[in-house]
Amino acid sequence: MKLLWNAVNRLPVSKSLKHPLFLLLNTLLFGLLGFLVWLIVRTDALDTLTYMTLFIGYPAMFLGFYGGIITLFVRCA
Repeated sequence: MKLLWNAVNRLPVSKSLKHPLFLLLNTLLFGLLGFLVWLIVRTDALDTLTYMTLFIGYPAMFLGFYGGIITLFVRCA
């Protein structure tokens, strides 16, 4: 997350736009990682839209969004 925050922080945009941009990119990144994990571990039992949604949604929400909020609190406090 530090690498992503440093990349977003260097962008020539206002500070009020950097925080939402970081949260969006962090959430998308962890959702993509969850999708890649689902592609690796899926079998006949896990090969449904429900499991794909769970593998994408939980990491995106908890690690991406909530983790990003905690990161912003720590870095920008």
